[in-house]
Amino acid sequence: MKAKKVFVSLTVLLMLLPSCTWGVKENRDQPADNKWLQSLVCQFPCWENIIPQKTIYEDAFSILRQASIEASFANEREISFHSQDNIYGSVSKATDGTVNTIILFVDQQKLRIEDVLQILGSPGKIALVQIPFDSAHCEADIVFPNHGTILELYLEDNGLENTCGIEVNADSQVYRVLLLGNIDESEFWKYYANLDFMEWKGYGEYP
Repeated sequence: MKAKKVFVSLTVLLMLLPSCTWGVKENRDQPADNKWLQSLVCQFPCWENIIPQKTIYEDAFSILRQASIEASFANEREISFHSQDNIYGSVSKATDGTVNTIILFVDQQKLRIEDVLQILGSPGKIALVQIPFDSAHCEADIVFPNHGTILELYLEDNGLENTCGIEVNADSQVYRVLLLGNIDESEFWKYYANLDFMEWKGYGEYP
């Protein structure tokens, strides 16, 4: 199962590489303050009035323009963007023509997991994923089933060899937010479904 975890993490990484090639904008060095999180126009998994599994993918272009969010790359399957809040991300298309997933890279925002829990409440489960070529860290995938949202954290690995052992606290920083909508119907969820999820038991050590 450990090998499967590594393979799944690497597969998702390779899928998202095109989204990591956005141009650098001049406001990239602005300090993070997370005001964007307090002023969201809709609650996760909705973002900027784009709703996974409901919004038509082609409509996402005009919605982003209306929100003054620049698309740095776009084709028939994916839109990459850079928001004024110094957040990079992408919107992908599902096979039925709706938005599949919204991915927000928030590593520059110094977003604490507690900031999100204050809005969404307690998550349902957590999985630990070994990171290829980085034995010093593990990825923590924290799922909010009722909100169709996954938080990904990049944390120091305190576990034994070939295992993940992490500590999650209120100040643990989120580096990526994935908005899926209804998880049971999400096409993107297949990349996470086979992970060894554990029940979320609050802040502390996992597993």
